[in-house]
Amino acid sequence: MPLLPDRLPWYVAGPLIGLLLIVMYSAANRTIGVSGSYLEVLGFLRRRPSPERWRVWFFGGIFAGALAATALRGGPALGLDYGTLSRALPLAALVPLLFLAGLLMGYGARW
Repeated sequence: MPLLPDRLPWYVAGPLIGLLLIVMYSAANRTIGVSGSYLEVLGFLRRRPSPERWRVWFFGGIFAGALAATALRGGPALGLDYGTLSRALPLAALVPLLFLAGLLMGYGARW
């Protein structure tokens, strides 16, 4: 029996993320973001000093939380189904498109 629901509705998850951002900004005058945390992890691995080491823990916590949620739900549900997009494009076209989309999102999130 899974301990977690399938997913939170958008109207619950969105405001919770917004509240987290407001609390973080008001408490520490800092934004919280994965792209900045990724760069902080790279700096940590290169042994560069930084005052924001908490971002390394934040980035690791994302993966730890995903593993915990997967374990609580009873295992991963792997698949390549992207709904309408999967029906419109073959897998050979879908994979490069999703890779390019990820690159563009990463670039846009950082700059």
